[in-house]
Amino acid sequence: MRRIVIIFGLVPLVLALAAVAALGAGRADGPAAPGQRGTVWVVNRALNDIAAFEPATGDLLAVVGLGKEPNGVTVANGKVYVSEEGANAIAVLDAQSFAVLKRIPSGPKPHHIQSSRNGQRVVFGVYGTNRVGVIDTATDTLVELATSSSAAARTHAPFPSRDGKTVYVTNEVTNEIAAVDVATGAIELSVPVGNRPSEILVTPDEKTAYVSVRNENKLKVIDLGSRAITAELVVGTQPDTLQLSPGGKSLVVALRGQPAQVVVVDTSSLSVAATITIGGAGTTAAHQWSSASGRYTYAAFEGPAAGVAVIDHRSNEVVATYPYPGGGKPHGLHYADPAATHGPVLALAGRALGVRGG
Repeated sequence: MRRIVIIFGLVPLVLALAAVAALGAGRADGPAAPGQRGTVWVVNRALNDIAAFEPATGDLLAVVGLGKEPNGVTVANGKVYVSEEGANAIAVLDAQSFAVLKRIPSGPKPHHIQSSRNGQRVVFGVYGTNRVGVIDTATDTLVELATSSSAAARTHAPFPSRDGKTVYVTNEVTNEIAAVDVATGAIELSVPVGNRPSEILVTPDEKTAYVSVRNENKLKVIDLGSRAITAELVVGTQPDTLQLSPGGKSLVVALRGQPAQVVVVDTSSLSVAATITIGGAGTTAAHQWSSASGRYTYAAFEGPAAGVAVIDHRSNEVVATYPYPGGGKPHGLHYADPAATHGPVLALAGRALGVRGG
């Protein structure tokens, strides 16, 4: 019999009862994603909580109360890290017991968050500033590094390099991507990319960066050697989070328009291969995460019947929706897939990220 944990405190009783009602729902016709193991973690920025789902069936494992406006989530070193944007903190949970272990004070508006492959470091954009946060997960100590000379840059999303020496970021107000040397804090490059860049993803060979440029409805391709935009594609309304398939042939992009949609981009031709609607009228897509194999993507969405859509990329269709208990605004999502340390392409090889002392 599976264990269900509902931790009260910040979770209103009515939402906890709704969670209980959803526990036994399951799927009468079998698992939506057969063979998928681990945990899908989803934060809800309206309900101020986090839910844990079984990835194959959507069975609810836990609902845990959090601080104000949780935004992003990642898993590292046996712990779950949540950026609490409205509380200016990173909440740390035990991934097995679901207990909140501590809160790490951060700069204003901690936002998108990622972890290194070996789990030794967590990085996040300090959205109210021009800084990126770096957490040593062994000690849960934090340093913040400048990503721009402009204090108003609004660092939105980070992406750690494969060798652990660099963190790439998007700076939303200064309309640029930047790369920061983690050991020294030096800004190694700054490339203008367009109006309101949202997220960046760097290919394993570190030659190419994909950037979602929200106010232009575009995906842009950056040659990191020449520091030039080499291609761009209109993908849909307000593109945001990005996931690359294991072979690098396709890119999954979440859109922030309505209804909730994600697009699949063929990277060889730089064309839209599929547009997948994951919610009904009045819904908006949030963050998504793909399985290590690249077959499935779990995509959160808010609005009516809010929850997590499960996409099977063999058909590029939604094969199930896991309802979020209480509805609200599911936003940040991380699939802790035991088949990969850190997802299909966000894996780091070699060394852990270092941090600059001070």
